[in-house]
Amino acid sequence: MKNMLRKTIIMVLIVTILGGITACGGDSGNSTTGDDKAKSGDKGEETTISVYWGSLEDDMQQVWFDHFFEPFMEEHPGVNIDFQCLPDVQETLRVQLAAGGGPDIFMLDCFDIPDYVEAGTLLDLSNYENQYKWEDLIYDWGLDAATVEGKLYGVPHSSEATSMYCNLDLLKELGCDVPKTRAEFEDVCEKAATQGYIPIEYGYSGANEFQQWIYDHYLGNYAGRDNIKKLFTGELKFTDNEIKGAFELLKKDWDAGWINQGQSGAITNDEARTFFQNEQAVFCTEGTWLTLETISPGSLKFDWECTVWPSMKDGIPASGSAGIGAVMSVNANTKQADLCAELINYLYEDEQRLADAIAAGYPTLCRDVDENLYPADMADDIRKTLDSLGDILGQDTVGYAPWSSYPSDTNIYMMNNLDKVYYGDYTVEQFCEEAQKVLDKELAEGFVFVG
Repeated sequence: MKNMLRKTIIMVLIVTILGGITACGGDSGNSTTGDDKAKSGDKGEETTISVYWGSLEDDMQQVWFDHFFEPFMEEHPGVNIDFQCLPDVQETLRVQLAAGGGPDIFMLDCFDIPDYVEAGTLLDLSNYENQYKWEDLIYDWGLDAATVEGKLYGVPHSSEATSMYCNLDLLKELGCDVPKTRAEFEDVCEKAATQGYIPIEYGYSGANEFQQWIYDHYLGNYAGRDNIKKLFTGELKFTDNEIKGAFELLKKDWDAGWINQGQSGAITNDEARTFFQNEQAVFCTEGTWLTLETISPGSLKFDWECTVWPSMKDGIPASGSAGIGAVMSVNANTKQADLCAELINYLYEDEQRLADAIAAGYPTLCRDVDENLYPADMADDIRKTLDSLGDILGQDTVGYAPWSSYPSDTNIYMMNNLDKVYYGDYTVEQFCEEAQKVLDKELAEGFVFVG
């Protein structure tokens, strides 16, 4: 049974708000179009491309307009871009797309693509892949992540690494260095908790997809990349100690109060992040996207470092995971498919334009960018994070981000049920047994782990 709770919620929402939805470009949320930030070009017949994305600060939204949307509209008189950044974008999309509406272009997580393909809501972009020769420009693993049964249903938007952000000032106060081993990590957490700090900030209220960050850290640094590959190719099971032990350790740290004092289910990710920004928490669970695109340069007023999560088990190296931050997909009901594909290609095609945008706070896409193209006045926080991104992804131990590599139904089960372990509704053994049932079904259906 595929995520019935989520589908039930969606149907209830459809019944209650169907009357307020318009197909492909309806107006809602934080819109930046027309006189706001968009130049409409010549008078006469006008076309609007609606784009839905997750939450971005205003100055980060401006980067999209300055480097991509406004130049595109200048080259296409009469075209407007309606860019809406929504805190609940995934739930909004599920409801609107299920009702036959929704925006033209929107962000998706890789693990959601199969369900949307099955529902017939995504446009097959394979012809555009050939037209624009994306296979020569975009990393093949990025395109593979959005491919279902040989057809392309999205273009990867960003490459990123899972990581650990550390408040170096607080570590110094605690008399600790950045931890690389489990013993060092425990020492920091114990001292931080004793002195009234939150060792690890973490919140997922209303957005179970954020659960992926925490189990990526523990699985990747307890089981290790080789055992994760064995798990998803059928050589290991969730109930084997190599895998189950990661969740047992996570539960232990939760019970110790180290993970946001056991309150993660009651606070949002944005609320949890403020604990790190306000120097109440030592560690932040977010990845390199935090200081590349989510918050503005200079937002962190203390000395910080973005690095790998520490080893959780002797013999398993400290590491981060490679992932795709989001996929740009196109609504199957759009009336301007060619224009949507052209806009997506516009984000990728000009290396200098992309380098300038990254320097201003745009995410690193799944393509090569010559570092010599970055402007000399790039913000220190962005340059620092790009260096960290390169260091993490450059390690031969780099792992697999769940949202990009794990089998879809198994990953959805994990993110929707892990909190049952936190709060005692499931034992770790029960959680792993149920996860294995979902994985067995996906393996039997032909899932192939690409990694």
